[in-house]
Amino acid sequence: MVDVANKPKTARKTRAETRVRMAEQTLTLIETGRHRKSDVIAVPRIACIQAAKCCAALFPSRHPLMLSGIDISLDKPGSRVHITTACRLKRATGVEMETLAGADSAIPGLFHRRRCAPAPGRQSPASCLP
Repeated sequence: MVDVANKPKTARKTRAETRVRMAEQTLTLIETGRHRKSDVIAVPRIACIQAAKCCAALFPSRHPLMLSGIDISLDKPGSRVHITTACRLKRATGVEMETLAGADSAIPGLFHRRRCAPAPGRQSPASCLP
């Protein structure tokens, strides 16, 4: 673990995004709420928040961080769900891993909840944005 005790605290914000492709029919079921599972969008949103908050437990040598904000956007352009996550804090260390963990953790929640619909989905890896 890197010693950050003497580093100044600065405001930091990182964004990450990922996309999940699925059949138009599946996305229509999600948007209209006509699927057999509970709220398909709420589950990945909660998974994202939990993963970002618990990132130090997921990755070795990670500082536990008190995040000041987590923003999650799940947009549905075309036949995919576009997940964008942003984490903020004012500390002496970055917040990239928390942001990536949040974006990546939303994907299994989305896959699990939409399983009741036809056509398998496909995901793209999460990537940090400038």
